[in-house]
Amino acid sequence: MPALNPFWHAGPVPLEKFMGRNEEIHNIMSRISTGQSTAIIGSACSGKTSVLQYLLDPSQLALYGDRADQLIFSHLDVSTWGEQFDWVQFWKAALHPLYEQIQQDETSALYKAYQICRDNDFGDYVVERLLIKLKAANKQLVLVIDDFDTVLRLPLRKSAQFFGSMRSLTTRSQDALSVVIAINTSLRDLTNEVGKSTNTGSPYFNYMNEVVLMPLSDHEIDNLLNQATTHFSKEDCTFIKDMAGGHPYLLQTLASCLWALYQRPELSDPKQRQQQATKDFYSTVTEALERIWGSWQLTTQQVMMAVTFAQLDKLKWVFQRQGINVESISQQIPRLKSELESLKRQGFVAEDGKVAGGWRVFPKIFLHFIIDKQLELKYREKLPPEVWKTLLTPDFG
Repeated sequence: MPALNPFWHAGPVPLEKFMGRNEEIHNIMSRISTGQSTAIIGSACSGKTSVLQYLLDPSQLALYGDRADQLIFSHLDVSTWGEQFDWVQFWKAALHPLYEQIQQDETSALYKAYQICRDNDFGDYVVERLLIKLKAANKQLVLVIDDFDTVLRLPLRKSAQFFGSMRSLTTRSQDALSVVIAINTSLRDLTNEVGKSTNTGSPYFNYMNEVVLMPLSDHEIDNLLNQATTHFSKEDCTFIKDMAGGHPYLLQTLASCLWALYQRPELSDPKQRQQQATKDFYSTVTEALERIWGSWQLTTQQVMMAVTFAQLDKLKWVFQRQGINVESISQQIPRLKSELESLKRQGFVAEDGKVAGGWRVFPKIFLHFIIDKQLELKYREKLPPEVWKTLLTPDFG
């Protein structure tokens, strides 16, 4: 009986398969234990939910040492909120884990404070009084909110109350409330988006610190790929790293696709197997790549397109016919340093002195995606079929 495929790419990674992210996990846990708030930043499918589930797993409480018994975790997934979700429902859900702990003693100060909150529709003042009681009881509520970007699409965004109240209650709680959110964009971009909705420039998230989910390190990637034991050759591992980069979901998916092809005798040639794996991989991850692209600000998309045009310098004659000056674009790229560094941190570009502009799209599957999905059809029509076919082969770029 063939060995089972060890790679996981069907949603958040279970605790027993969770690998890497040690530095990020330690940083977040340290901030939680000291009552500080954190924004976990990462692109779609970068593992934010997996990190949150790891933090929330009861088996990890021991890592907080003496603080473990004082922490009350409350997990909210914004993607499950309905259009009518409001401030009262938010706090009722957020405080439910606390309520479960205190409901047995109706004479306690915490229970009475909770009842007052409920009777007064969880207004800021009564919630703040509850948090003061929580502090006196040497307890801390850790509010974990996944998919926080979605709040911007809910009715709550029509006023500054939600964001302003969260900041005020957290900073005034004397560390009785800390918040951990997972978002696709930076706090700066999130603040700008909120400002558009609320018509105010208030720094709603200045009480948080960012923890960016950077690409997995070479060591972490090697540990992940070592699950294949003797299946993957050195060339296979190089191929996976080049095509998927350090993005955990992309790595798991490509490794899974390649593993499955080892069960097909007709694909005994390593090169042929890698080419088929690329096709299967791209078909599987296209939707995820579209989500990543769609989550970016327009300026970020434009930077990625600029790097792509510069990287396709050998086809500049095609773009010049369409009024696109590739040489001019290449010269502008060094001026986009801050945007490029941000994309590099997330693992979508890499410095490369061998290509025009000094940067290239990375991992290679993302270059494939941009060529296939983002370059306008008119450019494709100007290319001979054999040239376009070459652009969309695994070896290009």
